[in-house]
Amino acid sequence: MVNHWPKTTEITRKDCMFKHFSMMREKHGAKHFGFVPMSYVLPHDMPQLQEAMSKNPARNYIFKPSSAAQGRGIFITNNFQELSNQKQSSIVSEYIDNPLLLDGYKFDLRIYVALMSINPLRIYVYEEGLVRLATVKYTPITGSSKSN
Repeated sequence: MVNHWPKTTEITRKDCMFKHFSMMREKHGAKHFGFVPMSYVLPHDMPQLQEAMSKNPARNYIFKPSSAAQGRGIFITNNFQELSNQKQSSIVSEYIDNPLLLDGYKFDLRIYVALMSINPLRIYVYEEGLVRLATVKYTPITGSSKSN
């Protein structure tokens, strides 16, 4: 059984996926690709991240290792020093502090599609998807809740 096609890391690794979103935002504008929070691929974008963090020191950012899963290595910070020694490929995004909630819980929704052809465009959307719910109700970020 095959569960990964060659080159799927271009959309499954967080750093690669954001590079593609960034190119599409540049090509087609934020009007169409503004739904993705501003993100930085480390260590490459370290100077841009430092500049953004210095302009708004109260803003929180979420750090995610590029190839990790299941929440491993993720943390929230507004302190550049916590990020400056990161050598592994990772992505740091502006933290969305007013997320869409489902009965008070954070969630993600996964819709599965099969892209069969680009020209002509032929996409099949599977009737079943996946919703993952947090086990603890969401509370806004404070100094003591950053590690939760």
